[in-house]
Amino acid sequence: MRASGTVHAEPASQNNAPNYRVNFWQQARSSDWSLEAFVLTDVRDVREALEWVEAHRGGRRFELFVKVEVDAVESIETPRTGGLIRLVGENPNAGEPLAARHFTRELFADTAHPLPSSIPRGVDAYAPGEAQITVRHAQGYEAFVELVGEENALRMSAEDTLAFILSYASSICSSRDGLQRSAAIFLGNKVAAELPHAEWRAYGESGLEIAAEDASFDVVAAVRAACEGFGDPRGGLGRFLEMARGGEPQS
Repeated sequence: MRASGTVHAEPASQNNAPNYRVNFWQQARSSDWSLEAFVLTDVRDVREALEWVEAHRGGRRFELFVKVEVDAVESIETPRTGGLIRLVGENPNAGEPLAARHFTRELFADTAHPLPSSIPRGVDAYAPGEAQITVRHAQGYEAFVELVGEENALRMSAEDTLAFILSYASSICSSRDGLQRSAAIFLGNKVAAELPHAEWRAYGESGLEIAAEDASFDVVAAVRAACEGFGDPRGGLGRFLEMARGGEPQS
């Protein structure tokens, strides 16, 4: 720690009643940490925030942040993306690669597998001797779950997921850490989870689809449409789900 003297100056802006963010961390198994998060509003000062933390932590590790902006408190399903300044505590997952992390909840019922091998466009099946296992739960969506939060990820439907991707397309699509592909895989897993006979198919260099009955839905194209702003992929998802469930497609 280093302290340096300074002259008095009037700040360009000052917030006398900021909101605070609290993350409670609890180790559920040997290497798994579950997160419970809160936003604190109408707080008198940081001492009151710390008093609330101590009254509710129940022995758990915690992080306390002050929020850079005062934003509206919405439903728990709405992610809070404003900037944070750490006051105390640390993330027990810090420095651990995403691929090595374990979620504390089973987000999908089926066993996770790598995506199936790609086959050329226009080909309906693998060549003899190239049979693949049926993949309903594909690996590779950890970055997206980090963005939305594990609790939100657990509750999201396929349609909720696509709506989130559309709402936060600028953040998802500008990321260079594979977040766009991670979002597509998570979306596909959510679609497959709602359809008992659905499975993953990979085509060409980057095509990823969920196939069920005689219909398919290209999750990569859906996320790309959200990123590039052409059309609304929610209509296509709704029609696919209707067809896959045996109903008439919605107009």
